Amino acid sequence: MKALRRGDEAIPWTDISVHRHESGNASITLTGAASELARARGVSVLQVSIAQGGRCAAAIVLASGESPSATIPQLSGTLFGRTMCP
Repeated sequence: MKALRRGDEAIPWTDISVHRHESGNASITLTGAASELARARGVSVLQVSIAQGGRCAAAIVLASGESPSATIPQLSGTLFGRTMCP
């Protein structure tokens, strides 16, 4: 959500899916409102790194455009992280 600079736009959690591949790498798939907002913000690439240990998990997402001259320059290379522990 932060990587897309959501503001007041409503984005259902179901529009953002994180997939862990057999290789251990993770990827993000955006649909619906999340996909539309990413396009409007000039975000064409989302990269995610996930770490998990015990009851804690952390994720870092890098949002960027196709090139350094992305439509929204301040998003090119913007990094956001989140840690969750119950």
